[in-house]
Amino acid sequence: MKLKDIVSVTGMPGLHKVLGQNKTGLILESVADGKKFASNLRQRVSILADISMFTDDGELKLAEVLHNIHELDKGGEAIPTGKMDNNEAKEWMAKALPNYDRDRVYPSDMKKLFSWYHMLNGKMDFAEQLKEDESGGEEAAEKVTEKKLVLGKPPQLQRKQLQKRRQEQNLSLLHLVRWAVDMEEFIPDGLVVQKPEDISVFYQELLEREINSAEEFQVFLKHVSDLESFVSEDMAWRYIRMTCDTKSKDHEEAYLKFVQEIQPVLAPLEDKLNNKIVGSEFTASLESDAAYFIYLRGLKSAVKLFREENVAIQSELATLAQEYSGIQGKMSINWKGEEITLQKASNILMKTDSEERKEAWSKIQERRIQDVEKLDEIFDQMISKRHQLALNAGFDNYRDYMFESLGRYDYSAQDCKDFHEAIEKEVVPLLKKVHQRRKALMGVDSLKPWDTQVDPLNRSPLSPFKGGAELLDKGIKVLEKLDPFFGECLLTMKSKGLLDLDSRVGKAPGGYNYPLAKTNMPFIFMNATENLRDVETLLHEAGHAIHSFKMAPLELNGFKDTPSEVAELASMSMELMSMAEWDVYFEGKEELQRAKVEQLEGVISTLPWIATIDAFQHWIYENPTHSREERKVYWKSLLKRFVTGEIDYSEHEDALDYSWQRQLHLFEVPFYYIEYGIAQLGAVGVWKNFLENKSKAIEGYKSFMRLGYTKSIPDIFESAGIKFDFSTNYVAELMQFVGEHYQIETSK
Repeated sequence: MKLKDIVSVTGMPGLHKVLGQNKTGLILESVADGKKFASNLRQRVSILADISMFTDDGELKLAEVLHNIHELDKGGEAIPTGKMDNNEAKEWMAKALPNYDRDRVYPSDMKKLFSWYHMLNGKMDFAEQLKEDESGGEEAAEKVTEKKLVLGKPPQLQRKQLQKRRQEQNLSLLHLVRWAVDMEEFIPDGLVVQKPEDISVFYQELLEREINSAEEFQVFLKHVSDLESFVSEDMAWRYIRMTCDTKSKDHEEAYLKFVQEIQPVLAPLEDKLNNKIVGSEFTASLESDAAYFIYLRGLKSAVKLFREENVAIQSELATLAQEYSGIQGKMSINWKGEEITLQKASNILMKTDSEERKEAWSKIQERRIQDVEKLDEIFDQMISKRHQLALNAGFDNYRDYMFESLGRYDYSAQDCKDFHEAIEKEVVPLLKKVHQRRKALMGVDSLKPWDTQVDPLNRSPLSPFKGGAELLDKGIKVLEKLDPFFGECLLTMKSKGLLDLDSRVGKAPGGYNYPLAKTNMPFIFMNATENLRDVETLLHEAGHAIHSFKMAPLELNGFKDTPSEVAELASMSMELMSMAEWDVYFEGKEELQRAKVEQLEGVISTLPWIATIDAFQHWIYENPTHSREERKVYWKSLLKRFVTGEIDYSEHEDALDYSWQRQLHLFEVPFYYIEYGIAQLGAVGVWKNFLENKSKAIEGYKSFMRLGYTKSIPDIFESAGIKFDFSTNYVAELMQFVGEHYQIETSK
C-alpha cells in the first residue's frame, strides 16, 4: 500500500485506496473494512502523497512525518489514536516533529495525523514509503498533480480553484487545501469573512454534493452543522464587539455589513440547504430518533417560513434593532457633574434620601422622554415590516408567524392568554401584599415610583462586591459550592476572556449570554453597578453558560438550539438554587436575609410584568394597523390588570405611558418573553426540589441541560423533575410555596 494510492474524500470517514476510475469519479476501497464504493466528481479528493506539513523551515512531506511517528511506536511509545485533548496533541506533535510550525499547524491537524497513522499502521511499510517518496522527485510530484486534475472537476475549472486557494492561503500548488482540512474540518481554521463569497463557497459545495447512503447523509448533516456553527459565531462576535462599544464605528460597520450584505446572500442558500435535507431520501430513516425528529421538524418549519422577499425585510429589521440598541446605549444623565449611564443612575434609587431618589428618578424619566418619538417611529416601522413579513409567508399576522418560527409546538396562543389570567389571579394579589408590606415598613400613606427599590427600613443599599472582578470571583465560589463543575465553567470563561461585566458609557444596556457555536463556549455580557441585581444577573447568565458547556458534546448544532423555555429554565433555576450559597456575597445574617427577600420579591414582581409584555405583543400584532394613541390606551389598560394600584404615579403618568419602550425584547427579539414566565414557574419547581433534596435536584438540573433540544419541552421539564404546566391551579400551588418562604424570610 502506497501513499500515492490512498485518499481522503470529503463526505466520507476514514481513508480509502484508489482501485481505478470511471466516468463519474473514483472506484475506492475503505482502508478500514475493505468495502468498495464509487466517489463522484463533486467530492473533494486529497491524495496523501500530496500532503505536506508546515515546519519552521518550510514543509515536510506526510511520508516523513508518519515515519517519525512509527519510529516512536517502535521505541515503545504508546501512540495516541487521535482522541485526545489539544494539549496532549501538541505534546505528541512535538515528539514526532519538533520543528512543526506552531502558528499554522492546529490541534485538529495533529489529531488527524495520529488517527491516520493508526489506520495505516500494519498495512504500510513506512520506511519503504519514505525511501520511495525521497526518490520520486519532481517527476512524481508532477504525476500526482496531473492525476488530481483528472480525478476532480474539469481541469480548467480545477486549476482556477487551485490557483485561488494558493493565493488566499499562500500554499504551494501541490496543496489542495491547508494540511488535513478534510471531512472533520469542513471549515478551515482561521477563515475570515469579509464578503459573502468568503463563506458562500461552502454552501455551494454542500448543495452540489451527492449523497448516496445514510452514512453519507449523516456526514453531510455534520458539515451543515459545522457551517452553521461558524456563521453563528462570526455573527456573535460582531454583535458582542458592537454592544461592548457602541461608540466604535468599526464594530458597528462590521455588524451592519453582516446583516445588510452577508446574511441576505446566505439566507437563500440556507433555505436551499434546508430543502435539500428535508427532501432527501435518507431523512425518513432518521425521524424515528427523537433528536433527529425535533431537528428535522425545525428545518421543515424553516422551509415553510422562508420567502425570498423576506430576506431584505429581515435585514431592515436587524438594522432597526441596532438603531434601538444604539439609542439606548447612549442614554445617560448628568449627576453632580458626572455623566453616568442609566444603569448606574438606577443605583441612586436605592439610597435612603427620598429627595435624592426623586431627583434621580426624574432625571432618568426626562432622559427617556427625549427619545420617545424616535423609539415610537422605530417601533412603528418594525410593526409594519413584521406584519408584511408574516403576510409574505402566508400567515394572517406576525404573532402566528412567530409561533411557527419559535417552534412553539407544545403550547398555543390561547395557552398564553390563560397564563396571563393565571398571573392576574394568583400572582398580582401576592405582589399587592409585598407592596403593602413595603408601605407599612416605610410608614407612608402611598408609595411613589422612586420608593420601590430603596430598603423599606431605610438601611443603606446592599453592596455585595466592588467591581466586576470581585463580582466574578465571588460568583465562581458560589457556583463551586453548589457543584464543582459549575465553578469550572466560569473559571474557563475567565481564562479565555469571555466576560465583560462592568457598566460604562458607550456600552449597550442589559445583559446576555451569547453561545459561541464553534468554540462551544459562551460569552457573558452585563452592566454591573455593584448591587444585588448584578449578583442575580451574573448567576442567571452563569446558568445559561453552564447549559452551553453541558450541551457541547451534542453532535449537531441544531441539537443545541434549545427553545427559550428550556434555556431560561437553566438560568432562572440557578438564581434560586444559588441563594443557598449567597453567604459568599453577604457575610452578615441580616444582609443575607435582605438579599433573599429581595430575590423572592423579584420573582413575585417579574411574573406580572412578563404577562403584561406578552399580552401587549399579542394585541400589537393582532391589530397591526393601530395608531400610537390606541397603543398607549391599550398599554395603560394592561397596567390596570397587572399592577397593584399601591404605587402612586399621579403627576407622573407619562412615565407609565411609555414604560414599554425600555423592554428591549419588543424591539430586538419579539415574542421572546413569555418564555421567562414559563421558565420562572419551572425554576420555582426546581428550587422546591432543591430544598427537599439538593443532590437529586442538581442531578436533575444537569440531566435536562445535557439533553439540549433532543426531546420535547414537556419531556425536558420531566427530566428536570418538574411539570410543564402553567394552569391556574399549578400557578396557585407554586405561588403558595413562594409566599410561604417569603413569609419565613420576612419574619426573621
